[in-house]
Amino acid sequence: MLPRRIRRLPGCSYTGARTYFVTVLTKQRVRHFENASIVECCAAQILRACAKEKFEVLASCYMPDHWHALVRGMTTGSEFLRFIKLAKQLSAYHVKQEFRVELWGRGFHDRVVREDEGVMRYVRYIWNNPVVARLVSDPSDYAHLYLAPEFRQLLDETRGLKAAPTGREGDLLVTRDLKVAPTGRPGSPSRPVSPTFRSGVIEEPDGR
Repeated sequence: MLPRRIRRLPGCSYTGARTYFVTVLTKQRVRHFENASIVECCAAQILRACAKEKFEVLASCYMPDHWHALVRGMTTGSEFLRFIKLAKQLSAYHVKQEFRVELWGRGFHDRVVREDEGVMRYVRYIWNNPVVARLVSDPSDYAHLYLAPEFRQLLDETRGLKAAPTGREGDLLVTRDLKVAPTGRPGSPSRPVSPTFRSGVIEEPDGR
């Protein structure tokens, strides 16, 4: 059982113009994102959280039972933990109001992208996710996948759009109050990396 109290290693900051790879699971891994209307509602509220907390979405993929994203703080005061809390609150509230379902499970997975490692490995990981999960044979055919134009262009230039998928879901994740990291194959657990930054969960009261 992972600790419920947030613990941070000394020197680890979640504030500023930093980039984060984040995954959030649906409650009980229910496949809510097979409903395009739920995806649309959820995405709109996450963009609201981005605008309020000064974040931008670089890449995003709504898999049937979880959401992957690469997000970046836009100011020195952008606070990731506050952003992800608000994003979950807003999306959960509005999805529940409109569709009468409980959207998110507790906690989340995240990784702070180091300045020396770049972001393209995460972009490719997100882009290839629907292929790894055998939902489509070409990422371009997956409706709930977004890349910022700058990264789409880079993938086009390097012929990365149709690159063979590599790795397993969960290889890049830090666990947040969850027993296993997400996997593209139903019922197949994956192996999260050791918690480099922190382990825990943010308590999230209902929000609007």
